[in-house]
Amino acid sequence: MVIRIPKRFFDLISPLYDFIIRDDPTKSIVESLNLTGQERVLEIGAGTGRSIASIIALARRVWLLDPSQPMLQQAIQKFPTAKPVLGYAENLPFKDGIHFDRVIAIDSLHHWDNQLEGLREVERVLEPKKGFSVIVEFDPSRALGHYIKSMEKFFWMGSKFFTPKEMRRLHRKANLHILRQAFVDNGTYLTISKKK
Repeated sequence: MVIRIPKRFFDLISPLYDFIIRDDPTKSIVESLNLTGQERVLEIGAGTGRSIASIIALARRVWLLDPSQPMLQQAIQKFPTAKPVLGYAENLPFKDGIHFDRVIAIDSLHHWDNQLEGLREVERVLEPKKGFSVIVEFDPSRALGHYIKSMEKFFWMGSKFFTPKEMRRLHRKANLHILRQAFVDNGTYLTISKKK
């Protein structure tokens, strides 16, 4: 039996989450999505919608996936046009043939129970020709990433962090072709990929 500590943790802190975590995606993350207003966007680990605030007006339609119902309820109160989806990255509740132009995961992949299975699901739901994913994570080999990793370990969150090199390896195993990888600040990097 899998113990999903992150879900319970986020259920508990959901009323305070937006007060604790106040940063929005950086301009470079938003620009990396290259949105024209026509895209179908899926955010995995959407939480209270913090990351989508700068993105929702730039997309045609947005789906917010999260395993925490209290977090999703807050997101939908803020962004009623978004479609809430209760679920996990490793088992996306979308039938084969349903595709998204962009799949994003900002500061969430390290919470997934199985990162490889989650990325395989990302690959499955990506639009075959023009779709791509943007995964934003902390690098545990840098000071900020090491600090975040230590804090989440302290709270028994079961998080698993990957260096950029490890992330590239993980994407290749999931049959994703990396288009670009770059740091967006001192400890956070993005990985952009598409179907092979």
